[in-house]
Amino acid sequence: MGKNGSGKLNPRLEAITLRQLRALDAVAQARSITGAAQALGLTAPAVHSQLRVLEDAVGAALVFRDGAHAFQPTPAGAALLLGARR
Repeated sequence: MGKNGSGKLNPRLEAITLRQLRALDAVAQARSITGAAQALGLTAPAVHSQLRVLEDAVGAALVFRDGAHAFQPTPAGAALLLGARR
């Protein structure tokens, strides 16, 4: 996933930061942007921004709303988290 014909990572994927992955993980665990922000010591807009940049880099939605305020990882989000935790 994410490699081009030369075997190198897509430059957009190389730009993924640990902060972005932590934001995704925190949202998945807290099931909310606000809860993730509190856990990370950030503002909710900062967490939301990290998710947007990460989704742009990956080229896929990574979380979805499950009800009024609960967030769940998409299959792409779950796969990214699994890989990041390794």
